Amino acid sequence: MTFAVESNGLIFKLNKMKDNIWEQAVNDALSTRLNTSESVSYIRKGIKMENKNGEIKIYNTKFSNDFYTELTDDEYELFLLRGWRIGCYTMAIKNYRRSLERISKKIITEINQRNNTRHYQALKESRNDLMSRFTDTLKLIQNEYKQLNIK
Repeated sequence: MTFAVESNGLIFKLNKMKDNIWEQAVNDALSTRLNTSESVSYIRKGIKMENKNGEIKIYNTKFSNDFYTELTDDEYELFLLRGWRIGCYTMAIKNYRRSLERISKKIITEINQRNNTRHYQALKESRNDLMSRFTDTLKLIQNEYKQLNIK
């Protein structure tokens, strides 16, 4: 996270907020804990929060080649404002949208160029599966907001 800050008080506050999100991940029964010799991590919906020697970072495990991508400042802000679960769900929706766009392009290419029926059907099934996960995750976000009384 590369927030440009000048005050040590603001840095302290940001670290406290990250500690708060860490505690939310630790207490989230739906998050998966991963232990290594170097770090402790929690993963939920493709988002990994890692605590390595007291330094907490959040990564998106989707759409990267060899390494996970650390969140952008805007994405960190989402977690700081909305918390671990809603942040994970919102990032999952963003990831699903990117996957759906990619599959849609592949379907168009399949129809216009290759015309392979089996591949086309497989792409449609993938799209339907993603749409199902997309709507399920939207429902999870709505339920979280209802529990928190946020609109």
